[in-house]
Amino acid sequence: MKANGITEVIQSMASHFSLRLIKGREGMNFTRVVETEAYYLDRKGKVTDKQLAPIRDSKANDVALGIMGSLVSVLGFNLDEMVGGAEGEVAGHTLQLCSITQGGDGNKVTKLLVVLRFPRSLDYVLNIYPEHSLHRIGKVLFRLQDIQMGHPELDQKVMVKAKRVSSAKNLLSYDRVHQALLALYDGSFEYAVVNDVSVRVILNRRVDPLEYDPIVEKLLNVSKALMQ
Repeated sequence: MKANGITEVIQSMASHFSLRLIKGREGMNFTRVVETEAYYLDRKGKVTDKQLAPIRDSKANDVALGIMGSLVSVLGFNLDEMVGGAEGEVAGHTLQLCSITQGGDGNKVTKLLVVLRFPRSLDYVLNIYPEHSLHRIGKVLFRLQDIQMGHPELDQKVMVKAKRVSSAKNLLSYDRVHQALLALYDGSFEYAVVNDVSVRVILNRRVDPLEYDPIVEKLLNVSKALMQ
């Protein structure tokens, strides 16, 4: 999707859920922090202030803003009005929206990232993400961890990692969790990840306003299922 299309969706969703639009310097920093948090949660199981410090460094941001400022001045944009993302409270949860760019040179695509942060974190590291053919090979060759939930359809769709296996297996054995995850991984999203602090999805398509509530409802249902 084009970057301006993502911006329009973010603005529209922010209005729909009464979120605060985050623009200019703060908006650029917000997007980088959200992406960095996701990176470390997926790979390390946690994120620390030390890991986020370089992203929040004012000098580094000034360099990025200087480059961006030169570009937007040529293109005729106002940097202070550029929307970086949106954030606010929905049903007792923090909802975050921002655009991310994926792909290599000449093949970069801008996508919408939606993050719903849980009211509290789980007591242990948990990571649920889509299972692909390479993961299946990895499980055979490298014994990649994949905790089974006892639900054949879900066990084929997702990989589950946790540091406290018995606690994770117990939580993920409930039908309410199965139903929430089946809805999350029903093909509506390009990518979806659940960890011990949030659930997030990526969309690479134009989102109809009629989808806003159903999208967030799926994320809220995951939180409710895990927090009970």
